[in-house]
Amino acid sequence: MDERHIDVKDKNNLTQFDALTDSGLLFNKLLDSLWRKGNFLQHKKSLVYHMKHLDMLAELNSELWYVPCMNKQKYTDTILENCTVSSTLCFVFEFLPFVIFHRLIVACINRLKMALWKSEGKYCIYHTATILCRKNTTHRVLIGIHDLKGYKCEEYHYSIEIQAIETNPRTLDFQFCSEIKENICQILLELTQTFSMKDESFQIGYRCTVTPYSNYQKDHIILEKDLSSEVDCSQCAPVHAVEVSSIVGFWESKMKSKKKPDKTVWRLLPSVQECASISILNVYNVNHISQVTSTNLWLSSRKLVFKIDHNGDVLQRFPIDDIWGSASHAIDQAGNCLLVRNDKILRCTSKGEEETLLTPDWTALSIYSSKFNGDILLGIYTLIEKGSKTKLSRYNRNGELLSELEYYEEKRLYVSPMYLSENINRDICTADIDTCLVKAVDKNGKLKFSYNGLPSHANFFPTGICNDSLGHVIVCNRHDSNPSVHLLDMSGEFLSLILHDRDDIRDPWGLCVDEDGRLYLGQNDCSSIKVFKYLEKDN
Repeated sequence: MDERHIDVKDKNNLTQFDALTDSGLLFNKLLDSLWRKGNFLQHKKSLVYHMKHLDMLAELNSELWYVPCMNKQKYTDTILENCTVSSTLCFVFEFLPFVIFHRLIVACINRLKMALWKSEGKYCIYHTATILCRKNTTHRVLIGIHDLKGYKCEEYHYSIEIQAIETNPRTLDFQFCSEIKENICQILLELTQTFSMKDESFQIGYRCTVTPYSNYQKDHIILEKDLSSEVDCSQCAPVHAVEVSSIVGFWESKMKSKKKPDKTVWRLLPSVQECASISILNVYNVNHISQVTSTNLWLSSRKLVFKIDHNGDVLQRFPIDDIWGSASHAIDQAGNCLLVRNDKILRCTSKGEEETLLTPDWTALSIYSSKFNGDILLGIYTLIEKGSKTKLSRYNRNGELLSELEYYEEKRLYVSPMYLSENINRDICTADIDTCLVKAVDKNGKLKFSYNGLPSHANFFPTGICNDSLGHVIVCNRHDSNPSVHLLDMSGEFLSLILHDRDDIRDPWGLCVDEDGRLYLGQNDCSSIKVFKYLEKDN
């Protein structure tokens, strides 16, 4: 918006023009007028798509957009009167362009499907803060930015701050808060991955007291790494004790805090031992094994997903579309089966009920459900005039898009990532059947390693991939010259061939590790699953 657009303003759009220049609300009719003036209207669909993709433009409905960088409204904390508020979660930066705040707001609306909250008929949108809400909940989220470089009394000058809000006398849902923390952290990691910083681009902290968010906070930020069971805030006057459990507790998942850490110490066996074989009637390909528990296994052929017991008896089945033989299903934290069918991702319950969870914008190749936070990872592709484009998309457990990964340092990362896994350090591992590479990227999308097999195993065709409790990367090589299973360390260095043709391995595809250090291997043109012991507890 500049002087070239002023003559578009007339008595017919005066209110809409003021809404844009004062609050950042852009009506579709005004957008058409502005772009008609600049000869952009013919490219509207493409421009809007790219502006949304770049987190510049938030779609509120078919006739209204939000452009945060145009907002000049001043925030006042009176909006939080008669509200219960959480502690203030802070993302602390050494360097923070204001545009990161704007893009975060847009990403929360476009990707997390959040909406602008209204109070007394007006959107709660301001220059330095925005209040958002989610469907099917009365909870709200305030996202604010502090730029206090000129204030010498402030130790941390740049911060994006988050506060969960509920109307009195309702109480806050801690699980809601922890999901918001995780989602916003993931978006910020993506938005700041181009920062040229030696360390992480931001640190996490909390305000030392639980008070409604303000532009002029009287309390101070304490970094998460500096918190212990007992800590004083020496920045405040007078010095006071910080109720650590109170300020941190809002943002910790209660499900996670109840889980006791696994202190089992494992070590690799000197030699792999075959300990069982599970035959499955009328199943002729085991292309993917997604989960093994003490009572059952989930696996898939090209046409069906099966839940079986350890005797091979089928307990449940669902049809799928899998022409390649890939990771076309996954099991989420609630035990539901997520699968690919008719270009949709379906969620199937233990009762056999099915619902459409999401419809990706491109064709799905593979799916994985995180054991850490329930996020859903999809390998997806689309055909273009000269070849194809492929990306890795991350969704939350509700099917709302969080992030996308397509390039690293301007180079294409994936072509056909048919198998996905998540390591204990949160690296995402992929087996790509077109490039014949195993790759791992970290939570910021940085490429950690690329593995193409051993020199002595130059013919490398990776399929099934998984990780174990030691952080190993385990991957099948189904090339007919040397069918085998490779064991890599967390950094992608080759350790050993734990299985090869001498173990009666002919065409390995599906791969999974259970909690007792057993490796379950499925093969093409084979109706059984071989079980091997390769880890043992170190006493």
